[in-house]
Amino acid sequence: MTGIICEEWLQWFDRLMAGRKVLLLLDNFSGHELGVEKVGGLDGLRNVKIRWLPPNTTSHWQPVDQGIIASFKLHYRRQWVEYIVRMLNSDKDPNKTVTLLKAIQWTRVAWNDCVTSSTILRCYWKSTVIEKPANAIMVDEGIAEREDLRLQISLLPGIEDPLSVDEFIEPLAEQVIDEDIDIIEAIVAIYRHDENEDEEEVEGELEEPLPLLTDAIEALSTLQRFELSRNDGSRSIQALDQLSREFSVLIVNKKTQKRIDSFFSAN
Repeated sequence: MTGIICEEWLQWFDRLMAGRKVLLLLDNFSGHELGVEKVGGLDGLRNVKIRWLPPNTTSHWQPVDQGIIASFKLHYRRQWVEYIVRMLNSDKDPNKTVTLLKAIQWTRVAWNDCVTSSTILRCYWKSTVIEKPANAIMVDEGIAEREDLRLQISLLPGIEDPLSVDEFIEPLAEQVIDEDIDIIEAIVAIYRHDENEDEEEVEGELEEPLPLLTDAIEALSTLQRFELSRNDGSRSIQALDQLSREFSVLIVNKKTQKRIDSFFSAN
């Protein structure tokens, strides 16, 4: 986060909240402070009022630090470890087959499908930003997922003393420390292109070929047969049927596609 990024986000969020009255709580991270200053201060936006959490209370009162980020990381890294195991079982190097697209897909699944609204609500209760109802029960939804992740890690070869699940989800290297430095320079220093990079290693990276439509149809057919054989009340067959219809349209369009010279007469 930088002051410029924070300013852009605050302006976007204020437009999104048009017609509403919103209180936005922020911790006093230096990037946040600069962004708030750039939009005219705590009351500089039209629809959003900004207020600071007390200093040095982020780990206690910031809802995302009460389990929201940890839940996201848990579900993201479960997919990453599953991928590692799958690649190793296929005698492939996961570090050479993984792509940015896969990481984006894991991010989408982790946030949209796995971090539940009930998890987010409980993290707000835990932060005391929202008062917990007297009859509400605080349940850790991630216990089963952590155990699954621990079992997945145990399947990885060559790991004699693995990290605990909590250390794997929240490694010390990812702890955020608020420092008054130019974060852009720090990022560039880490990721800038090194002209002396070993070209042979880059050339050795593998790129999976795009699947053909016929392969996708065959895989879909297998999934449909599997879903039809289940007796646990799953409704996934409806989504697969919809996908089958989309594939049928693709097949028709592919068959009816004409060459550009077919639009011109022989004369």
